[in-house]
Order: sequence, then C-alpha cells, then structure tokens
Amino acid sequence: MFWFCSSKKLVKSTKNKRLTNRPDPDRIRVYEQQKGVQYMSKVKQWAEDTAEKAVDNIIFMLKDGQIDLTTAVEKTMKVDNVNMLGIDENNVEEALCQ
Repeated sequence: MFWFCSSKKLVKSTKNKRLTNRPDPDRIRVYEQQKGVQYMSKVKQWAEDTAEKAVDNIIFMLKDGQIDLTTAVEKTMKVDNVNMLGIDENNVEEALCQ
C-alpha cells in the first residue's frame, strides 16, 4: 500500500506501486476553463479595439470632409464587429455625429 498526494490530501493507493504526485483531474478541468475564459476575453477585447479604430477612422474622414454622412453610415455598417460597440442601424448616425 502506497500514499500519494492529490489536491492537498494524502490518499491511500493500492493500484500504484510508487509514490506519485498526480494533480486532481477536476482541478485541471477548472484551470483549463479559466484559461479559456482569459483567451476569450483577449479575443473579445481585440475585436472591440479593431472595430473602434475602424469607426474612429471613418469619423475622422467624415469630419475632415473626405466622405459625406451617407457614405460614412455605409462604411460603418460594413465594419466587422461594429455591433460590439453598441452601434446598429438605428443609432449609427448618432454615433457618427457626436
């Protein structure tokens, strides 16, 4: 009979013939889920940042006089992930004219 440490508890093991320090599978699963959340939040932040930069460029061109309001609305609605900024068909003109 041997002892091994699993999640801060010593557990008797008759299966293993050597001492092992194996991590608890449930803890690994939770850690992987937490890492996934971190990766997802980074991807979401990246998507928001890229959409915001694209909309800022469109606003700059609108204020500079390079494009008119209808073209700005069309270009804004074609930006990927623009809905993450809270911009949709109903309030796109308000967002551009602020």
